[in-house]
Amino acid sequence: MRSRAVLTLIIVVLAVIGAGLYALVRPTGAESRPVAGPEETATAYLAAWEGSDIGAMSRLVADTPADFAERHLAFSRDLDIESLDLIPGTLRRHGGQVAELPFQGVRGIRDLGAWPFASTLRLVRRDGRWKVLWTPETLHPALKDGGRIRLKEVPGPAVELVTRSGTRFPRDSGAESYLGMLGADLEGDGSGYALEAVRTDGTARELMAFAPPSARRIRTTFSRPVQ
Repeated sequence: MRSRAVLTLIIVVLAVIGAGLYALVRPTGAESRPVAGPEETATAYLAAWEGSDIGAMSRLVADTPADFAERHLAFSRDLDIESLDLIPGTLRRHGGQVAELPFQGVRGIRDLGAWPFASTLRLVRRDGRWKVLWTPETLHPALKDGGRIRLKEVPGPAVELVTRSGTRFPRDSGAESYLGMLGADLEGDGSGYALEAVRTDGTARELMAFAPPSARRIRTTFSRPVQ
């Protein structure tokens, strides 16, 4: 009977000691939260990017560049971007420390329309946490080797002036001076725009064209039979 009481006492003492040790080593507060995986980090970054929350984006980036915020602000300002939609693809892991998330995006350019693009979000594990390994090409692949993207105005086709019946004016019709003045008033009508990637050496390549309207015919009040 006495040995049973001693055994019970030992069990109680061990339980109290175990509870005390657990209380000492148990993580509390933020430390008790599970560490976000690469999928969660990438999703959070894309959501912050869509919402233009540059502060939240910066906190998810490893070795954030000093000009991180200005790069994003200047990019949107210079290209007159008014909206951004991002669609994540399938995450690819490369070992336990590196991962990639391809994604599709559509930027809306004011008064011009949609500009679709595709890029890749690269992630790395640093100090036990997943971070975005940001480079300029994250904004757009055309920025991989430096340079910039610009919006360039492209003159549209000239307006063609025709007679009241829709026929072209014959050469030396006598209406040249009038048509010249009228054409000058319409100059610049129908211009288009193109997005160009400008390399560091100054050469450029077109990424996308927002085509101007096709040549338009404008009828004048001239009538060939009357003239």
